[in-house]
Amino acid sequence: MKVERKIHISELKLGMTVNRTEKDGLHFPFFDKELTDTRSVNVLKNSGVSYIYILEEQEVEEDKEGELSGRLSQLMSAPLETSDYFLIDSSPAVDDIIQARTIFENIRGKARLLLDTVKKNGRVDSHSAEEITGELVEVSTHKPGIFTAMTHLKNQDDYTYSHSLNVAVISLALGKRLGKSSDELKTICLCGLLHDVGMTRISEQIITKPGKLTEDEYSEIKKHPEYGYKILNNGVLPPETATVALQHHEKSDGSGYPFGLHERQISNITKIISIADVYDAITSKKAYNHERTPSEALKILFSWSGKHFNETLVKFFINTIGIYPVGTLVMLDSGELGIILEPNKKDLTRPKVLVVTDEKRDRLDKSHIFDLARYDLKTMKPIKTIISSLNPKQHGINSEHELDRFAGQFKNTVREAF
Repeated sequence: MKVERKIHISELKLGMTVNRTEKDGLHFPFFDKELTDTRSVNVLKNSGVSYIYILEEQEVEEDKEGELSGRLSQLMSAPLETSDYFLIDSSPAVDDIIQARTIFENIRGKARLLLDTVKKNGRVDSHSAEEITGELVEVSTHKPGIFTAMTHLKNQDDYTYSHSLNVAVISLALGKRLGKSSDELKTICLCGLLHDVGMTRISEQIITKPGKLTEDEYSEIKKHPEYGYKILNNGVLPPETATVALQHHEKSDGSGYPFGLHERQISNITKIISIADVYDAITSKKAYNHERTPSEALKILFSWSGKHFNETLVKFFINTIGIYPVGTLVMLDSGELGIILEPNKKDLTRPKVLVVTDEKRDRLDKSHIFDLARYDLKTMKPIKTIISSLNPKQHGINSEHELDRFAGQFKNTVREAF
């Protein structure tokens, strides 16, 4: 079996399998995998940790009879569909998702009204903007489970308005992960909400045009940071909002616009907003591109870390969102398809999933929750593992519909139990 051993970072070398670091919140995509390239080793050595934990094989005395191990393995691998543990363990996540959608839609309506007002009057209603951000910070502080679920909600039919709210929510989540104060979180959230306000000055025909933009159209799009700066630099809103609007398309390597700034010239809040902005854009369906899965988006962000984005912030972002965000459709090594229901903060690769098909990909009449953190007690290996994330549309599965359907099953089960 594999056991964990603590070593100094200087002892790290290729061929080792890193399980975790001394810092609980730090997670890298190559954890639990054999290190095969020097880049991964260098990333760990430059991450600021002194000690890491590696996995090594160790011989153990096997259960000669095998009977007890076999029975326990069978028990642990069975889906918990109707037991008391199923009800208690799953209720917070299910309830959070239901409540999050209601709150999100309510705030999205306010965000739409705010941006419509800017489009008509050319001015931001600072009171309404601060009311929206105040509400989001309140939810994130007092209802963290609901807020976590909100970071994964979208409305693909209303990108123009939803994008600003999505960026505000995701930026706020990253800000909380970074330990920012309440006042700092309000500023970060406000900057995320208003970062794209300059787009209200761009023709709707250009914004919604299907296909590739002409050079002139793209040049016009690239003016929206400066338009946003002019709208927000009014002495009423925090100055950070205007700075973020102006800089959110700048990149660490100087290849961004409008000024080609390098990382040291870009404000710290802008660095946060830029990551959230690109993540939401990649995972959203727009007139000129198809959305990618959250996992695909995270891989893209990771590949751009140190080039377009601050490398450390990208790592914290991945840890915040999770390698497999809530709602992601995944394929298990059993052949079943499942939807990510609840992240595992200790091991991002082993969340709880809502299993919606059998091994032959036939839809289940009753979906059930399976915890991928569960191990076979005989082999000490995971019972099931995620192979890859999938595009729900290509498999005819609507993640939100499946979560709602399961929530209905869950409520009925609770009523019957009492």
